[in-house]
Amino acid sequence: MANANPKVKGEFSPVSGNNTRRVYDIAGNFKGIIIKSTEGYMVQRVDGKRRLKRTLKEAFASIARSN
Repeated sequence: MANANPKVKGEFSPVSGNNTRRVYDIAGNFKGIIIKSTEGYMVQRVDGKRRLKRTLKEAFASIARSN
């Protein structure tokens, strides 16, 4: 799932490997990270909010909503 939300795009972190995605908006601004865990996907947004989502699609939607 390369692009779960058209407002943001994710790419794997070159340091953390394939369980951490760095997420950017279309303009290239950093929006936050998504970390795969045993419970789902932890979303850490740049506005400081942290959420646990069940699916990758929900995680991308959560980052896209950041203010």
